[in-house]
This record gives sequence, C-alpha cells and structure tokens, in this order.
Amino acid sequence: TKLGEIFINEDGNYIFKHYSTHTMKMFYMERGAGASNLHMRFNLAAVRPGTFQLSKKLSGTENEANDLIEFPYQIWYKSESTGTYVLLSDPSKVKYVGTSTQAKYQPTFTPAGGQSAYEHVFFLKPGESVEAELPVDVIDYYVVECGVNPDVYDVVKANNAELTGTSTPNGNRKDYKVDPATLIDRSKIEYDNHVKEGSMRSLEITKRLWDQGGQSRLVYPADKTPFTFRLYLGTENDDSRALPLANMYSYHVKDNDGNYCRWDAGTQSFVSLGKTSYSDLTDTEKKQATFTTSINGSISKIPADHTVEVRNLIATTQYKVEERDYEIPKGYTLRLGDGYTRVDVVPEVTTETTPYSGTIQRDETPEIEVRNQKGWGLTAMKEWTDSDFMVSYDPIYFAVYVKHGDELVLDTNAVRQLKSGQTEVYYFFESLETGHRFSDYVIREVTVTTRDGSEPVVDAAGKVTVNDNVVVTPINAGETLTIDGQAYGSPSTSSFSYTVSYKPGEQTTHNENVRTDTVINSRPGIDLLKTDWNGSPLSGAVFTLKNAETGDDVSAAETYTSKTETGRITTAYLAPGTYTLNEIAVPKGSVALPGPMTITVNSDHTVSVSGVDESYYTLVNHGAGASMIATITVKNKSTSFQVKKMDSSTSSPLEGAHFALYYAVEDSVTHEKIKDYNPIPGYEDLVTDANGILHDVNAGLQARTYFLTELQAPDGYDLFPEGHRDLMFTIGEDGTVSIDTEEYKDWLKVSPGAEPGEQSYTIEIPNDREKKVSFKKVDINDRDRVLEGAVFDLYRVIGGVRADTPDYSNMISGADGLLVCDGTEVFKLPVGTYHLVETDAPDGYIMKSEPIVITVAAGTDEHSVSYVEGGSQSVSGRDVIYNSSTQTFTLVITNTNGVELPMTGGPGTMAYTLTGAMLMLAAVCVLVLRRRWE
Repeated sequence: TKLGEIFINEDGNYIFKHYSTHTMKMFYMERGAGASNLHMRFNLAAVRPGTFQLSKKLSGTENEANDLIEFPYQIWYKSESTGTYVLLSDPSKVKYVGTSTQAKYQPTFTPAGGQSAYEHVFFLKPGESVEAELPVDVIDYYVVECGVNPDVYDVVKANNAELTGTSTPNGNRKDYKVDPATLIDRSKIEYDNHVKEGSMRSLEITKRLWDQGGQSRLVYPADKTPFTFRLYLGTENDDSRALPLANMYSYHVKDNDGNYCRWDAGTQSFVSLGKTSYSDLTDTEKKQATFTTSINGSISKIPADHTVEVRNLIATTQYKVEERDYEIPKGYTLRLGDGYTRVDVVPEVTTETTPYSGTIQRDETPEIEVRNQKGWGLTAMKEWTDSDFMVSYDPIYFAVYVKHGDELVLDTNAVRQLKSGQTEVYYFFESLETGHRFSDYVIREVTVTTRDGSEPVVDAAGKVTVNDNVVVTPINAGETLTIDGQAYGSPSTSSFSYTVSYKPGEQTTHNENVRTDTVINSRPGIDLLKTDWNGSPLSGAVFTLKNAETGDDVSAAETYTSKTETGRITTAYLAPGTYTLNEIAVPKGSVALPGPMTITVNSDHTVSVSGVDESYYTLVNHGAGASMIATITVKNKSTSFQVKKMDSSTSSPLEGAHFALYYAVEDSVTHEKIKDYNPIPGYEDLVTDANGILHDVNAGLQARTYFLTELQAPDGYDLFPEGHRDLMFTIGEDGTVSIDTEEYKDWLKVSPGAEPGEQSYTIEIPNDREKKVSFKKVDINDRDRVLEGAVFDLYRVIGGVRADTPDYSNMISGADGLLVCDGTEVFKLPVGTYHLVETDAPDGYIMKSEPIVITVAAGTDEHSVSYVEGGSQSVSGRDVIYNSSTQTFTLVITNTNGVELPMTGGPGTMAYTLTGAMLMLAAVCVLVLRRRWE
C-alpha cells in the first residue's frame, strides 16, 4: 500500500508497518466459513512522510490548557545538501495539526528581561500541536525550547524523558534541547513543562462604593447597583501598553464575607454558596461558581463589596483592570483620587483614574480595588420628529440651568455640543449647589454665539468653553429655532424651522439620583395615522412610502409600522410632489388597502389623496400656522376567513369531514413549496360542524402558506375531486387569502362581510356524492337472459390515464347476472371516469376486447351515470336503469353468443383441404405414370 507494508508471521497473524513512522501494528484474519477479508483498524497518528509533530503540555497545575502562556521553539535540521545543522526559517512549513493555518512565528525573539535574541522562533500554547515539514534529504533534526524561566518551571521533559537545561545569556533562563534523531526514529515530540509550586497565582478585583461627597462607604445590599470591568491578560513577552482583552477567561465571584457565589437568574443577583475555600466546593458548586468573560474581556453585574477572583494565572502573566467611563452606571463616577488602588502591598499603590496594570509575581496575589463614588446623573435626550426623513443636521447645543426661584442660572461648565447622529448628552454632578435639589437642575436647548463672530471653542468631548466672549441663549418651550440640515434625497442642505418642547423625566435608582430629560424638535409635517373601520387606533400595520415618479424611498426607513395606542404610522415630511403609500402587512384580523394610496403635496402645502375609495381614509388639511400640515387617517377593514365543506350539487353544508392542516415548507432541491412531514400541532384532526365550517382554520392563523388535507369525507361522499389531494392556500402579510392550487382557485369566494367594514374570505370545498352503481350481464339478443360466469376488473381513470391496479378485481356475474366482488353487488363510485375490463366471458359467448368507459358525473338526476362500449359504440338509454327509491344505477352489459373463429394459431379446415388436394394430385400422377409405362 502507499501507507506501508503488510507482513504475515509464522503464526498467520498480519502485521502492518507504517512507512513514515516504522510503527508496527498486529491485526488478524477473520476465521470461519466464507471468511476471507483482512480486518484492519488504522489507529495511527496522522504523521506525513517528511514531517514530525511538535506538541505542548503543561503539568503541575489544575489548568493544563492555560492559553495565556506561549512557549518559544527553534527547529534545527541537517540535510544531505548542507551537511550541517540549520534553522528552519520558512513559517509556511509549520502548521497547526489538521489545518492549513501557520503556527505563530517571529523572525527574532528576545525573552522578557533578556538581552540576547533568538532567530526563527515558533510558538505553542499548552494543548497545541504543530506539524513541521523538513526537506526531502533531511538526515536528522532536533528542537530547542528557548529561554525557559526555572523559577516558574522546575522540570522540562520531552517524550517523558527529563531534559537538562543549558545556560543562556538571558539571566537565569535556560534552553532545553532534545537529541538529534531521524524522522523514522522519532516522528513526535511532546514537551511537558512542570509548573513549580507557588507559580500559579490568582488576581482579585473588588468593587468599593462611596456616597455623594465621597465620605461614607455604601455597602451591599443598601446599594445594589451593578458595575462592569474590563480584564486584560497577556504573557510576559506581550507589550504592556497593548495587552489583549481576556477572551472567554474563567473567573469567580465572592461576596463581602469571602464566600463563593452562584448566579440566581430569578433574582438577577449573586447568591452565596457558603464556602470560602475553592477546594471545599463540590464539582457541581465549582461549575455553578465559574463564569467567563465576554470575548471583549467584560466582567459584568458586579455590585459593591463583591470580589472577582481570577485563578490559574502563571507567574509573569501581565494584567490590566479597567472600568470604562461609558460603562459606569449613570449617577456614579470613578473616584478621582483613588479610582484604582492595590491593597495587598504596603504602602498602598494608587493609580488614580488610570487603569491598573501589573505583572503576576511568584508567591503573591494582587488585590485591586476599583472605587466609585455616587453622584447625580442627568441625561439630555434628543428627539427629532423628522429624523427618518433627514440625512444630517448641523450641530446643536444643550446646557444645564439651576433654578433660583423664577430665574434660571446657567452652569457654565455644563454647555455641550451635540453633533449629527448623536442622540444624548450625559452630565455627572459629584455634588449639588448648596440648598438645591436635583429637580432644580433643568436641561435647555441653547444657541451659542460669540461677540467677536468667531467659532466657539469645543473640545473632543463636546464641552464648550464659556467665557466673556461667549453668549449662551436658552430656547424656551414653544419657541422656534432655525437649524440647517440635509433632507433625505436632497443634494444640499436647507434651513428648517423647529419648535422646541421639553419632557422632564422621572428621577430613578437609589436615592433618585438619575434622570433623563427629553428635548423634542418638531416641524409641521403630514401626520399619518392608522385605525380600524370604526376609528380605533390600530397598531402593527406596515407601510412603504415612496416617490411616485422615481419609486425611491422618501426617507432612510424602508417601512413604517403603526404604533401601539396612538396608531401613528409616521409624520411624513414631504416636499411638493406625488407619493405612494402602500400597505404591505396588517395585524391579524385585518385586511390591507385594496391598492396603493396616492398622496399629492401641492406647492401651497395642501394635501390631496387619490387611488383608493374615500371610505378607506379621512383627510384633514390644517392650514398655515398649524403644528401639522395635514392628517391622513388610513382605515382597515376587518377580515373573516373560513373553510366550508359543501355538497357539490346542492351546495348544502356537509358535517363530519375530517381535515389536517400542514405548514408549507421549501423543498431543498427544487425550492418549491411542499407539505411539511407532520401536521401543525393541534391541527391534526379538524372536523366540520353542522354548518360545514372548519372552525380552527380562520383569520387567527399567522401569515404564511398552508396545506389543507382531507382525511375522511362525510358518509356517502368522495374526497377532493379525483381522489385524495391537498389544497394549498396562503394568508398574506396584507391579510388577503389566496388559493395556490391552480385547479381549486375558484373555490375562494371574496365578499363584503356581515358587518360594515368587514371583508369575508371563504374557501368552499365541494364534495361529490358517491353514486351507487351495479352491473348486470345479459345476452345481447335476449336481454331477459342473464349470463353467469363473466369476470371483470374496474379501473379508475385519472387525467385520461388508467390506473395500474383496479379498484375492484375479479368481479364475477352470478345467477342473477349481477357482478359480485367480495360479497358486494352495489359499488359506491365517486365522480370520475372508469374502465370496466372483461377478463373472461361466459361459456359460449365472445369476450369484449375493448374496455367499457363509464362516466360518473356530479348531480342527482338519472343521467349522471353513463357508459359507452369500446370504440365509442353508442349505448341505448335502456342500458342504464335508475332506481329513484334506492338511488342506484344499474348498468346493463351485453355479450354476444357464438364461438369466435381463431385468427391465427388453430388448425381449422385448411389442413383437411390441403390433405385432400395432395391425395388427388398423387392419384393423377400415378395414373399418368401407369399409362406411360404401359
């Protein structure tokens, strides 16, 4: 084989020798009668010829797959072409096992604190394996683990053999080299570094909280506000200024008594497990007490006095703890003097507001406190009524004023710029003015100008420098403000006049120290509202609004949905022109507009509507100076939907028809809609009532496509026409109902509902009554003479094609001439076409060579069942006898008496005639010869 060679030893056992590794495995020949195959299991490591595998293991720690540690390696080899050992320097030759990804590589590497560099270094983490490809003429090779710190790793092994380290120019670090070997003798190398006792450490981060003014500690649970940290972890060789975020790294949470905690989803809080020692936790408790950071190193929902413990950090690991400003809960701030403080060393190490970073040392557990102070948080939220229709706005300004009686006094440090695209400005107050409450602090939109006409000074955070040259003017509620902006679809900016209004928020959180005030800028537009037919607001209706000429959207929004309670679709800000409003989806029980509504905005800002009947909307033009140009209220009709079962002839409702409802799904190959495997739960067996209604199939169904399958027809009726078939129908997002099965489309009836403003959809499924039919065999010349012993098969014909198997087979005429099958003389035949085929005729009669074509039609009259002989031979009316009392049709089938002469294959009289002729000819010949002889 291409993998190796197979040998047979003298005991009859099979041995497989791998070409690359020279590993030998023994297999066996299966014994016994007929056994001739060799059964082999190739359970060998996948090492390709010309390669070897290098893997890394960590021992002496509870976390043997610590992915924060990287180990550097050099690969040396000697080939026939070089004759000396050279470094493998091509990074494309070393890849993670089983992948095409190159291993981490650096052309030069200097260990942390070292002076001497290594060249062409590859890195492995614990649990990783790489495959290294060497030249085809390689003689042997070896590997070196570079710059190992003996203070952290006390034993280094390769393939379970302890290695002796050699000194390096880099302090006390050592190199660990394996002896040279061929690829055949050694195809794998596994380095195992044993962690020296005391080298695996923990990092603790505790949240501390102080009250307003920073004088008194706030403790849990008096303040339950949760906080978020960011954790960075890196190796000793990472750049301390750019440590990576700890991605999905495990940590634990301890309460203020040092007990490990689990998370309780019901209370959304940490709950003590009552144990302070990790080793005392059961396996289940360890799992409950273990959490992981996000992919961005986030540790969240940590309240005051709780400690985050990060275990299994190897000495020399670098770390950083950060609480980002935008992640600090509103109403709190990082303490300016000692926001980050290390408390396990004396004197305390304080970094103020700079994220704390350091390196894990042997025999230490860094304890970091992240300290916050409570204050007051005030948010100014911006709301533009025309935001959907605008691309951008010029910058606007907010300011905080403090009430002094009836006067508002500007806080000169609280003037902020809000740029286009931003939605809020946040203010934090560490303390309040003496004698004032938080409710005295109010938000105002302002204009900012300068006396000398220069631009105001604004820093990167949006703070405006206020001095004697700057004039800040508040805009009171109801006053107007002109702001430049670019409307959607417009190539340039324009000026728009907005009316400003304020909506103060409620003070929230502990001690009511957080509040959000909303500032609304509005301008006149067209108010689009949605109601039902009776005028009640209707939510959940979806519309598109487009330019009628170009077909383009008129805003950044592709669709608009009517809101809960108000029924507001949107306030549209439209330039003079023509637009189309199209309803594309409706809530359950409603049906959309019958077509697009055309809205025309005239040059005088009046509005007109066309395209749909006036009953579907109301229009009010408000005139100049109003808050709205116009209001258009779109009304929806309610919809009813039902499936009704009925007699195809009389249209009478049919009770007792059984159905199942299925979802339509997409075929993965043809992408056509097909019926799901199982019915919808709860819709497996639906039965029509006395009115023929299938109640569970109604307007309450969600918008999608369904299959309705008839399981059982009412007594005396057939299933769907032409047998057991499915009806596919769709309830559209716009509330309309349609039938997708082409031959059943006329079953859908659309009509006004019983109530004004209602539209009714009914699928009327007809059932054809089965006709009772019997067959009587008679003599064609004497119809009173019944014939016994005729045999027939009856086939259904669908789409002009006769079925492969008969519905009734071996139907035999009895002494009364009636065909009988399994004891039945009267057969219930659904509407359709049939072939009656004779397979054996009575003695002395000729068997029919062509099928008898029977037609069973809808209706109840005596002509609804008919038949014709093969070859379209006409049949007398007396051949179909209808008994009105029993509603039975008897078809009289005739046979012709006599013996049919064979066309081929029989001797007949021809043989006798020929024989006689030959004898006569022979006699003549004898007579002639005698005369000649004489």
